[in-house]
Amino acid sequence: MVRRLDLKVGYSCNNNCRFCVVARRRANPDRGIDTLVAALERARPEATEVVITGGEPSVRSDLVELVAAAHRLGYGRIQLQTNGRMVSYRGLADDLARAGLTEAVVALHGATSGTHDGLVRSSGAFDQTRRGLDNLVATGVQVIVKTVVVRPNLRELVDIARIAVDSGARGYQAAFVHAEGNAREEFDQVVPRMKAAVPPIIEALDLAASRGLDAHVEAVPLCLLPGREPLASELYMPPTEVDSPEGLDTDFDTTRVTEGKSKGPRCSRCRFVGVCEGVWHEYPERFGWDEFVPVPGNPVRSMADLARAHLR
Repeated sequence: MVRRLDLKVGYSCNNNCRFCVVARRRANPDRGIDTLVAALERARPEATEVVITGGEPSVRSDLVELVAAAHRLGYGRIQLQTNGRMVSYRGLADDLARAGLTEAVVALHGATSGTHDGLVRSSGAFDQTRRGLDNLVATGVQVIVKTVVVRPNLRELVDIARIAVDSGARGYQAAFVHAEGNAREEFDQVVPRMKAAVPPIIEALDLAASRGLDAHVEAVPLCLLPGREPLASELYMPPTEVDSPEGLDTDFDTTRVTEGKSKGPRCSRCRFVGVCEGVWHEYPERFGWDEFVPVPGNPVRSMADLARAHLR
């Protein structure tokens, strides 16, 4: 049964990230409010939570109206994925909270303005995102800070996690870059080797977790997370359908794995093959499979198996 609706409002954005997956769709028309509200209505009651994403939803003048509609329809969890710049205006943050927003994922890709602004290609974005992060936390909305892990920010991941901790955010998430859109165009400059990226990712997540934040990593296979396999966010993703300008995908969990990701020739020998999604297929197409070594041991087929493995 579908529990989450991923509602894509369109692809307009006030950033132009060097790793943006949907960069080629930015010129497409955004969806109208009536269409979006109809999508919310259609998905209830099967979907109990909604993620409002894009593009950048906060550049819309009707975002508060959309959040209010989701609240009115009874969505228990209403999440906004945002770069945080528009909510640097406190009035918008307050209006969203009053309308029923329960959670926000704020994208912060550098610990300094030089790194962050360079990656999102917008001067002043870092300062606006920091203010937006603070504003959302102040409203009582639960905030998760999310970083796309790329070559230029590897050395700042721990400091970004420290910003998340100091801001009062509830969680911190690192997501290994998906080499689509702009990231495909700048592959050599943007995509790091996973084995180089995992140590600073782990250090950042350990810092966040030690300070009480929920800490997870996305798009890193379990074989590269020895002893920290429960940090993989894919293990906790609820059944999701995606309603986007391109159409409706009622089984995104399957699409993500079968069309987006792949497993290597040795993965079938890994104890985690039953719970691991593999990697975005663009990565091994460039770098091959040598980094991914099967983990020996009894097969792990569920979260319960994984929990038992970590109790031993």
